[in-house]
Amino acid sequence: MEVSMISIDELRSRYSYDPETGQISNRKNGYVLTSKSRNRNTEYLRVNVAGMNIRAHRVAWAIHYGEWPKGQIDHRDGNGLNNRLSNLRDTTNSENQRNQRVRGDSESGVKGVCPCRKSGKWQALIWVNGKRMHLGRFATIELAAAARLAAEEEYWQS
Repeated sequence: MEVSMISIDELRSRYSYDPETGQISNRKNGYVLTSKSRNRNTEYLRVNVAGMNIRAHRVAWAIHYGEWPKGQIDHRDGNGLNNRLSNLRDTTNSENQRNQRVRGDSESGVKGVCPCRKSGKWQALIWVNGKRMHLGRFATIELAAAARLAAEEEYWQS
């Protein structure tokens, strides 16, 4: 069964959502749902609906707005456990990727900056419209980070 096949009325009859706290509760017994799942470095809450584990932020969106999100749900603060309505937004994959944290295995600690083994310099990269753009190689990590930041401002104005 696809998520979109589960009716909003069915969701609303089983669960309540508090947009201020982000909590989803079972209407029958009042329990707050706390099952967690992990995707890469981020934890998410999930809800079992009709035998399907659905991420709680999608359920929250559907209950509150009366329709399933059209795209991905982005947590503005990067915390997948914070499902307050003010922290959620319906985005495209591209928009959602912009808000990702620096990966835990990053050698530079800066998003979009990595060492170039060949040259011994730091290279800056950015994804725009699904394509990777090479921004150049730089002598210092600070110069590469500045190039990445300038590219974000140029390409990701939103």
